Amino acid sequence: DCWDSSDENKFLCANETTLLELLTDLRGNCTNEYAMQCPRTNRCLHWSNVCDGVGDCKNAEDEDKNICGVTFCASGSFQCQSGSCIGKDRLCDHNADCFDGSDEMPAICRQKTGSKAVEWFTKSCALVPKQGMRVTDYFSQLSYKQDAQVPDQSIVEITCDDGYRLFGSNINSCDNGAWENNLISCVRYCEPSPYSRSIAYSTKCSDVGDCNEGSLMDTEMLVSCAPGYESDSADNLVGHHVCDENGEWTVVEANPICTPICGVKSPHHPGITPWTVSLFQRTLPGDVIYTFKCMGTILSPFIVITADACFSEAAEAYSPLFFKVVEGDHKIEFREDEDHGYTLHNLMEIHIVT
Repeated sequence: DCWDSSDENKFLCANETTLLELLTDLRGNCTNEYAMQCPRTNRCLHWSNVCDGVGDCKNAEDEDKNICGVTFCASGSFQCQSGSCIGKDRLCDHNADCFDGSDEMPAICRQKTGSKAVEWFTKSCALVPKQGMRVTDYFSQLSYKQDAQVPDQSIVEITCDDGYRLFGSNINSCDNGAWENNLISCVRYCEPSPYSRSIAYSTKCSDVGDCNEGSLMDTEMLVSCAPGYESDSADNLVGHHVCDENGEWTVVEANPICTPICGVKSPHHPGITPWTVSLFQRTLPGDVIYTFKCMGTILSPFIVITADACFSEAAEAYSPLFFKVVEGDHKIEFREDEDHGYTLHNLMEIHIVT
């Protein structure tokens, strides 16, 4: 409907999914720090080089009206007919600074300046102040204040401060005075607790169960002793923590003091030593038959020690994939694809100390 077809801009008319595809195509193979890739030369351009009135790509694709038509110029700037931005001091200076020369159009430069400024009122979208959220114009990279009015037909990018996690799309557009997406938010979250990485503790989080990925505010974390460890007090078995509004884990109940359960024989089975394991080996990569190799002793939840004679042959034969650790004292071979009654563990690394 507009004489210059600006109401048919492909970026402004796209829905959220199509818009993300268009912006990805615009960037091409360039990294996220760049705005676009020139189609013919593959040169990567920052936003400061796009819609600045200077054609940096071979055929000036960086001054294309589809891109520049959705760019809003900062205060003190002049917007060229193509959408590019130049300083107002370069307007009507007898030099064509706009790529299309519109800053030197007679219809503009021959106008008399009135005594009263004309105010233009356009539709806009209000930004609702939200803690931890930053909003910038996608094309110019100008930042908006939290309570700013964003001009109609703008496309903005949303990012979150450290300690916050984005929920929803990172792109939004203002169309006819209304936001395309009203469900975007930055939510405070807590980094994984050190207890989730401790071999002495077992953790469980209320939001997703796994405490290793960071947790949202109000998530509860329960901390208990890991297998092979026990609390030193029967009155303190589980610690309780909550992710607070500051992104910190608040202690509701203190963690138990967990100590390793080592070298304790059962009175009912005095001949069984709980620190003993058996190492079994297969000879071929696809083999399912494991034969006894040697005995070992548990030093920690992740370390077993054995005699160096157990690994005295060629080093290439001792890939961890060829071995299984069996709990207890056992010497009868077994097939991995059949019931055998053994409790098995995989090896991660083999270290031979001389």
